[in-house]
Amino acid sequence: RQVAPHQPRLDWQMWFAALGNYQHNPWLINLMDKILEGCDPVMNLLGDSRLAAGHVPSKVRAQLYHYDFTRLNTTWARRIPNTSIEASKESFGDDTGHSLWADFFRFPDNYWTRTYVREYTMAIEGNNTSVTAFLDHYRYQRRCDRTRRWG
Repeated sequence: RQVAPHQPRLDWQMWFAALGNYQHNPWLINLMDKILEGCDPVMNLLGDSRLAAGHVPSKVRAQLYHYDFTRLNTTWARRIPNTSIEASKESFGDDTGHSLWADFFRFPDNYWTRTYVREYTMAIEGNNTSVTAFLDHYRYQRRCDRTRRWG
């Protein structure tokens, strides 16, 4: 019986991890270690063709950003403190821009704005003894399980 929401997707797991710190999310350090190791199932999970082609980065880090929806230039949006307001290029309807519907259906150039908050983890390199000790403490498997398939 499931008693809590299950969020198996990596992007959701990373979102939840960002609410805390890496000390409470050792799976993220394990993921970073597997990336540095070039573990095929992990590299394929990330969906980056450079990683899947065998390119293994020398360092990996995690940074924390605050993401927000881009706001259109409206009276309501201008009242929100510290909000980025974007102009748009495209609109539907009235070409003069005076129609309520034309303003409503404008599309922003950027759908998201992001603001750097802080480093989530420092950059780590492969075979880092501190990372090894951290993962050993949490009893993570140190070798890549190349038989495991994600999907």
